[in-house]
Amino acid sequence: SALIFVDMQSAIAAFVVVALVASASATVGPVPVDGFFEVNLDLSPADRWTAIGAAHKDVAKSLLYEYIDQVIPKAALPIIDLVGGGLDYFLGDTGEEIKGYAKALDVPVGLMLALHYGYELRPIGGGRPNTTNSTDGEYYPNACSSILAQQTDGVIVHGRNLDWNIPDKFKQLVIQLNFTKGGETQFYATSFVGYSGVLTGMRPNAFSVSINERDMGGNILDTLKQGILNKSPDVASYARQVLTEATTYDDAKLMLEGGKILSPVFYILAGTQPNQGVVITRDRDDARDVWYLAPPSRWFLVETNYDHWETPYKYDNRRDPENKMMTAIGQSSVDRDQVFHVLSSWPANNEHTTYTVMMSPSGGYFQTYNQMQGN
Repeated sequence: SALIFVDMQSAIAAFVVVALVASASATVGPVPVDGFFEVNLDLSPADRWTAIGAAHKDVAKSLLYEYIDQVIPKAALPIIDLVGGGLDYFLGDTGEEIKGYAKALDVPVGLMLALHYGYELRPIGGGRPNTTNSTDGEYYPNACSSILAQQTDGVIVHGRNLDWNIPDKFKQLVIQLNFTKGGETQFYATSFVGYSGVLTGMRPNAFSVSINERDMGGNILDTLKQGILNKSPDVASYARQVLTEATTYDDAKLMLEGGKILSPVFYILAGTQPNQGVVITRDRDDARDVWYLAPPSRWFLVETNYDHWETPYKYDNRRDPENKMMTAIGQSSVDRDQVFHVLSSWPANNEHTTYTVMMSPSGGYFQTYNQMQGN
């Protein structure tokens, strides 16, 4: 009977463990990402990501292979081969970072290159996401929402959702980064293990920036190939360059409006002073449009993935519901929590949403939340 009792205890313990694991994997809702990993810019490019790679190697290695297999279309492989054949020539210090990061994670450089060009290569795989359950439209989840809102005290709140349609298990690769120089913080960023570009970042007491996809069609592969041959930076590396070099909102705005980049994109920029907020609609060579905060009538801006003067597709109309929610809140009541609520509500937060980041450059606030979808 003692043996039966012990076996029963073991069975109960095993059941509890299984139940806890199942419960954890089925978590739905926002989960804060804790802490920051340092990227020391005083180190040589090859060594900057060594510690981060070593800390995540065991978990990241298999997940990165699976991620690349799911999101990078086979048609993009010639681009990766092109850059891989002349990594130092095309990417310089960034190429050294990629090689060092790959070594730390014990993965091929080609896999890291596929991650590096993830923004540019993903649209090759299809059309637009169906986030609003319409039966009319294509399906390709690669969307974002960014919101700028000015409080009555002049403080700018900047929130963003990244919608990359990855299962919850991949979200353990989402990390917060603290880029330092001389022992001091230069800027913060939210990223994925293995990725050195910046899709979301903030220089404290200066500005914050987020990237939203702007797919303009055309022959993406040919355009990318030409851009790479001309050594144009990818949009996320350019955002990181701006965060590294610009020390004020005005400097960042000037850089983001100009400078050649590989792909069309929306750069959403917030500053520390009243009215410092813009959505910069970028073509590859320069700005197509600059859309400004202009309180009191235009105290917030909502950008998804469509030019703000165009009507979004009805099967991916996140913009109108977000505008309605922000209008209902009103400028007198808006704050960081209210913007976070909008970004955590459907359809801004949908089955494709990966994470939400809340930023306030004037106060130095920066926090990432994984949006767990239970998938």
